[in-house]
Amino acid sequence: MKIQIISYSTIFKINDPHMSCTISTFERPKSFDEFDINVIDLNSPNLWSFSPEYQKCTEAVYHLKTLKEIMRNSKRGIFIIIMPTNIKVSVDYSGYYTNQTVAIKDILKQVNQELSTLVLSNIKLRYEISTTTIDEQNFYSDFIFDNVDGESIKWSNGGKSTIVKHNERLYSTTLFIKNATNDLEILVSFIVSRFQKSDVPDWFNGFEYFDDAMLKNKRNKLLDIYISAN
Repeated sequence: MKIQIISYSTIFKINDPHMSCTISTFERPKSFDEFDINVIDLNSPNLWSFSPEYQKCTEAVYHLKTLKEIMRNSKRGIFIIIMPTNIKVSVDYSGYYTNQTVAIKDILKQVNQELSTLVLSNIKLRYEISTTTIDEQNFYSDFIFDNVDGESIKWSNGGKSTIVKHNERLYSTTLFIKNATNDLEILVSFIVSRFQKSDVPDWFNGFEYFDDAMLKNKRNKLLDIYISAN
């Protein structure tokens, strides 16, 4: 399985030898069609510097518009968008940086506007700290999806708050994915396991991850997990 991770981080721990990862910058993303999965990691203070004058997260505006066009023209694979946590970001006055910072939750209206550009639909994050368990591992979130266009595929442990949602080839999550652990690997495996045998998209069968008999068996086990859980 070929995965591109677009991020300001340069390290992601992936233990599965069948997941081949390429890390790209926001300035130079590679063609999405060269990969089975493209992960867009939006959890970085470098991306969300805030301009009070323009009421915009200026860095995000440019990068998200570029990524939107690449996604729109992509013909294969899926996209996973990792939403920001409640990080503190710099406040930018007229193009120069100050020591002043602001938390994402305090500029959430502007952040939601920029996110809607990327996901091609209205999106609304709401500040609510929660815990979600996937594959016996606890993940934490600072935000939940307040409105869901598409399918909710994972809720917080409280049972009502959407943490991972799905709309066609686009998956979005508010989980805090720590890059020094195997969090991303667990998330990808969870998403892949969502496909039923009768509802497997063409690109799923084309994964390099499933090229040999052993890996095809692993795919079937993932599918069986999903079917037995529903």
